[in-house]
Amino acid sequence: MKPIRLLLSGLLALPVALAGCATGAGTDTDQTSSGQAGDEVSIVLDWTPNTNHTGIYVAQQKGYYADAGIDLDVLGYSQAGVESVMGSGGADFGFSGVETLAAARASDLDLTMVFNLQQRSSYGVAVRQDSDIESPKDLDGKTLAAYGAGATSFATTQMIQADGGEGNFDTVVVGTGALDAVVAGQADFAEALATWEVLQYELQGDEFRMFFPDDYGVPTSPALLGISARSELIADNPDLVTRFVQATEKGYEYAVDNPDDAAQILIDANPQVNLDPELTKASQQLLSSDYWPDAEGSVGHADLEAWQTYLDLLTAGGLVVGADGQPYTSKLDASELVTNEFLV
Repeated sequence: MKPIRLLLSGLLALPVALAGCATGAGTDTDQTSSGQAGDEVSIVLDWTPNTNHTGIYVAQQKGYYADAGIDLDVLGYSQAGVESVMGSGGADFGFSGVETLAAARASDLDLTMVFNLQQRSSYGVAVRQDSDIESPKDLDGKTLAAYGAGATSFATTQMIQADGGEGNFDTVVVGTGALDAVVAGQADFAEALATWEVLQYELQGDEFRMFFPDDYGVPTSPALLGISARSELIADNPDLVTRFVQATEKGYEYAVDNPDDAAQILIDANPQVNLDPELTKASQQLLSSDYWPDAEGSVGHADLEAWQTYLDLLTAGGLVVGADGQPYTSKLDASELVTNEFLV
């Protein structure tokens, strides 16, 4: 199988696949504890509002941003891509992962992750529970329903090889409806996130088994999702970045400690999305218990060693394409792409 290269203009994000659709999530103006309007700050979402974003809605509802002197405007998902929106100055912060951030840097967009939300990947491939596929090597010769991002399909190939297979399979790119293709019999296995799609189907009575690349020794993303900032903003106004990041950190810490309440805050803040309460709370509980807590006993801290290992893997595999359309071969330095300096 030929790896699909990561090109910023053609990237498909790896968002939680929601049935609902929203054009954006505008917010009321935050005020500081003194009643004064705060500094205007914007953040662009990587998809419609979902449990990946719970912490920012908690921070708004609990007044953490207002207390930090921040008036946050939440911008809806744009098909141009988070990095393109930020690179053009359309937003100060945005939700992105290590793969899209690497592609942005290769395309001369200067962005830095300042809050590494999810260090452990929830990505895997799913097969129906009644399938005769018992381990990754059985995926050889089968058809994968894929999101479209090259790094995930590359990880699947490596996982199959690590299990003793050849890593040869057909791929059909279907975007966020990957599991639908398996249910419909159009594919044998699908890329899926354990924290949403699989839960959604389980609640509907469909059962799947999942194989995770990291269980087979395959390096996976150290930042499936995080929040990045324009490097220009970091240089010009580090105090603002610090206040935003630490208020966000409090929001996600609250979500880790109070998943059901945090999920309800997300639901209430986004009635236009029609989030299913049972699914949303199940997703939030899983994220809060298994995926968001970091090695520092908090949330948001990046493991720079893991970042460097993964960035080297991406470039060695030809998975990052530069602005000229050619594989990006220069070393991507983790310390230039992610920082912990603004966290508590």
